[in-house]
Amino acid sequence: MLRLSDEILLTILKYLYYLDPNFVRWGQKEDLLATRAACRRLANIGTSLAFEHVTLIHGERNYATFLQMSRSPHLCQSVRRLTFTFESFEVDPTPEQFEYSRGIYKDSDQHTPEELNELYKTYCHGCEHQKHIEESNVDIASLAAAIPQYRTLRSVRVLEDLGSRSEDWFVYDDRGYTGTGPRLFGAITSALYVSGLEIEELHLGSLGSDARALIGIVQELSSLALLPYPRVFGRLRRLVMILPWTVDAGQVDYYGVLELIQSAALALEELVLRSDNLGDALPAEFFESLSLPHLQVLTLELLEIQSPLHLMQFFRKHAHTLKVVELCSINLESGFGSNLESNLESSWELIFVEMRSCLNLESIRLSDLMDSGREILAGRNYRVVNMWAIEDFIQRQTDDNPFELERLQESHEL
Repeated sequence: MLRLSDEILLTILKYLYYLDPNFVRWGQKEDLLATRAACRRLANIGTSLAFEHVTLIHGERNYATFLQMSRSPHLCQSVRRLTFTFESFEVDPTPEQFEYSRGIYKDSDQHTPEELNELYKTYCHGCEHQKHIEESNVDIASLAAAIPQYRTLRSVRVLEDLGSRSEDWFVYDDRGYTGTGPRLFGAITSALYVSGLEIEELHLGSLGSDARALIGIVQELSSLALLPYPRVFGRLRRLVMILPWTVDAGQVDYYGVLELIQSAALALEELVLRSDNLGDALPAEFFESLSLPHLQVLTLELLEIQSPLHLMQFFRKHAHTLKVVELCSINLESGFGSNLESNLESSWELIFVEMRSCLNLESIRLSDLMDSGREILAGRNYRVVNMWAIEDFIQRQTDDNPFELERLQESHEL
């Protein structure tokens, strides 16, 4: 076996443990690490795979470990992807504030009084630990010293851990936020700038499949823009952001989101924008001001869009580069005319006709598209149009416009 090349051995070891481009784990890292005991050659190959992705959980001991790792050139050169996770804690919370922030209510029979008391103690300990980290600047100092040593770093994820919240938390969430997220993102950005590292992927969101927005970071992006975004993110090829559907006071800071995207405009190949629910609509100038000359993949999910014209203009502008489009749970706030009832059909239909006309897509996925809060409809009887038929129509796999077919079928039934 050891007569095989390093490349082939690496491929074999990936069957033991592998993290794909979407951060989905395959296998167990422990099995991979066990092979390092066989010989020095397997140890070196296994290290490059085992430490290709490192997760740093916001905590004093973890920052010390991260800093210690940065002093090992062998480990540093293996790290290409870093994930930073943190929890948000209210400062000096009362029991009532704790219960509300975690979506826990005494009258719901979720927990006994004793369990609530233990949860509250654990939460207060987390508050004290976070306070200590911030007052001592352990987080900022450690990141500033360690990140410049990871010269092969290409991907950064900043994720809030919402695991301690109840299942009903999102229903009652007041959409407020603490300063932990913006502080961490600012420290990471500053460290990347000082080190001269230019990452290729940035993901801002939360842990778990039920993704939630990093409200604090999104709402502070405009003020954080005083940091050198273009210098740090000028070579981003992939940007994934989970946007808040609404915030506690005022509106979502979409202009800060725009500043971040535009800082990566010249290199960006994939843009993924998701909201954690339908809420505040993207401002009119959001799509109008975006010009991404190398954009190939676009994913929009759970977003409110003011007018179909905004999407049509964006598709025209990027017609020569776009190859993959996913539109999921998108709601158009208004149609082309003043009578919304008569435009339920025409708004999305004209978007699809425009996409067919100007785009040459390799892949398209459509689901749960709405117009003024209703599913895509066609004809006087408001039949729901088949999404697969629309996808085939846009990709020119058929010349049959599904909307026209529905109207034709309806006319035959009259």
